[in-house]
Amino acid sequence: MASDSLDVSGGAGGVSAQYDDMISTAAGLEQIANGLTERQSVIEAMLRNGDLLESAVLAPVTAAQVTAQGAAATIGPNGLLVAAARMQASALTLRVSVDAYQSLDEALARATTAGQAVGAPLALLGLLGREGLRAGDDLWNGDLAGLRQLPGLAAEDAGKLLYANPWIVDGVITDSPALMWTLGFAAGPVGFGVLSAWTNSTEHAAFPPTSVEDATGDLIAFGAGFGVFKTGSAGVTPLGPAQAAPSARMAVPTSLSTTMDGVRELGRQKGTIRIFDVPQTDGTRRWVVEIPGTQEWSPTAGTNPVDLTTNLRLMAGQQTEQNEGIRQAMRLAGVAPGEPVMLAGHSQGGITAASLAADPATRAEFDITHVYTGGSPIARFPIPDDVNVLSIEHDQDAVPRLDGRDNPDRPGWVTIHRDPTGVLNQRGEPVTNTAQAHDNSVYSDTAALIDRSTDLTVMRQRETFQPFFSGTGDTTVTTYQLTRELP
Repeated sequence: MASDSLDVSGGAGGVSAQYDDMISTAAGLEQIANGLTERQSVIEAMLRNGDLLESAVLAPVTAAQVTAQGAAATIGPNGLLVAAARMQASALTLRVSVDAYQSLDEALARATTAGQAVGAPLALLGLLGREGLRAGDDLWNGDLAGLRQLPGLAAEDAGKLLYANPWIVDGVITDSPALMWTLGFAAGPVGFGVLSAWTNSTEHAAFPPTSVEDATGDLIAFGAGFGVFKTGSAGVTPLGPAQAAPSARMAVPTSLSTTMDGVRELGRQKGTIRIFDVPQTDGTRRWVVEIPGTQEWSPTAGTNPVDLTTNLRLMAGQQTEQNEGIRQAMRLAGVAPGEPVMLAGHSQGGITAASLAADPATRAEFDITHVYTGGSPIARFPIPDDVNVLSIEHDQDAVPRLDGRDNPDRPGWVTIHRDPTGVLNQRGEPVTNTAQAHDNSVYSDTAALIDRSTDLTVMRQRETFQPFFSGTGDTTVTTYQLTRELP
């Protein structure tokens, strides 16, 4: 049965936000302590005042009382000095606690990553071992059909294994640099040098890799030697502005779910994006850019940049023809400096959104304030803290795990996980495998839950997106055709 429960991390209720609150409290205590110290100095100066000293001759008892009260107020057991010291100590305790908690979190994360890195190949080897035993048993009984069915059975079992244990994907991705190191050593000294020269000459990529991004870059470099994953120049053509109205074909974004619906609809037209001009009641404008998921899976780059080549280059940390085409489209649409922009996408569309938001040159030209993704591996993109990010990830969807890392836990970045088992996709099929868990329509279903959620963290993050969904009624939309021009 489909679950309506959402697992929320990050945002106002996230661990990092709580740490920030502790640090803010410590800073507040330190500020109060400094204020008390300043007041102590004022009282001490008053006690040293010449008029008070002279009055001691005429009213010694009164002068002594004032002096005693002043001393009690400053250096007494309940005085300003003691109170300031206690507050400074509390502030120090809070700061040390935050450091200790963060160190523990990092250690646990490293241990989890290490466990996944070791467990993933063992789980896959166990699967192959089981299939091997099955095939051996068939051969012992003279059944060659079992041997012929081995690849299909292994694939079926692998799908079940990944659906039940999605963390295996994380481990395999984490292991990718080590696997390439193993490949280099297995090739011997000469082969190692050939591989290094190959990756450097085709893509200026370093071999062996030291990170997941480097490993992806090396994969691109290997392919480039065979003529695949090529790059070219970006082209963009407006398909005509239109006054937008809610419809199945071109709906104005009014919520998170309708925005995801719009992204899904874009997949029907190859290589297109949509840009919405959303006028605000105060006369300003906001912009929504919808970006579709992968449309072409061939390793041979073609004219449509929404393809596997762009996927790999994005995950290698590169800017792509799709990125440049979107920048050109935003210029043609009239997005002005300082006007807030929300980038929304599913799968590759979300990766592209994160890539643009993390790119300093893009941010220097456009004010990207919000990123909204569904089923996108974007944890490794250095999106600035002042960008609000909402990421939806289904537990059994392998795609958002292709970065091998959890999304950052910080006040402006909310990640929402859901077990989509049993949710009906647009074809009326219940989710039972990883491919169905990645379906855009299933992400729309989850987005609808988020639209209705009463979780305080979700509500606060949703409020930051609301201005993009509440224009004056004059919202316009332009569809742009993106192309890749190959040399």
